[in-house]
Amino acid sequence: MSKLVNDSELYKKLSDMYDENKETGNINLEFFNECVDKALDYNKREIKYVIFTLKLLNEDSDTASDIANGILKAAKAIVGDSYKASFIIAVLETTLDEKP
Repeated sequence: MSKLVNDSELYKKLSDMYDENKETGNINLEFFNECVDKALDYNKREIKYVIFTLKLLNEDSDTASDIANGILKAAKAIVGDSYKASFIIAVLETTLDEKP
């Protein structure tokens, strides 16, 4: 997801917020609302781009090659946090619902 950090200021901000709060165990409704409020400052195109990219990275793909599947799963384990991605997707989908 390092490419996404470089492509999107929104993702970088939400990712940093998540990482800081995860350490203290404060992933709760108040934090969720804080993230939605922050995401409202960004445009819909960037929000949709981040959602698309996170969903693409978190989909299970079956490549018909056990070696490729193993490499893909290992890469996801190293660079991806599925809870974090799910949280950010939920924040951004809520943001789109609330954005005029």
